[in-house]
Amino acid sequence: MSSTKSGIGTKYALAAIFAAACAAPRSEPAPAPAPVPAPLVIADLPPVPVQILVTDSTSSRPRDNAARITLTSTNANLRDLLPLLASAAGVNLVMGPAVTGRVSVHFQNVRAIDALNAVIEQAGLVVGSPDADLPWARPVFYDLPVNVNLASAATIRSRFNVTQRLADWLVVGRSF
Repeated sequence: MSSTKSGIGTKYALAAIFAAACAAPRSEPAPAPAPVPAPLVIADLPPVPVQILVTDSTSSRPRDNAARITLTSTNANLRDLLPLLASAAGVNLVMGPAVTGRVSVHFQNVRAIDALNAVIEQAGLVVGSPDADLPWARPVFYDLPVNVNLASAATIRSRFNVTQRLADWLVVGRSF
């Protein structure tokens, strides 16, 4: 009889433990992490050529007091980068509406004016001085007059950009 009482006691003890475990407050499961957006890939930009600008800081020339910069930029817009470099170099900059494009640069302790010139050259742009206006007009070249009544068919064809058949017809059709 004692073994039956101990078996019933064990069953009650297990039932009490199970009931206590079920009655314990439950914690909510952690929310699922937010999905990570896929990286934005811009495939329509062409590969950018890289220009290396080397300066010799150990040369015997006297040290200049020009502003020096360190800059690393990938696929930078020229319309943003050029004014930044011009400001650092202390020069005025005027850009026309045709100035577009992107460049990648990596400058370390370079004079700002050298960095500006390197970016301008790499982008295929031209630097002009405001006082470069000439006091005379640009030359205009004129072709000398050609007497069609005396010119050969080859001369007529090249000078007037006509077909060989028309040039031959003009030569044959002369009435003198």
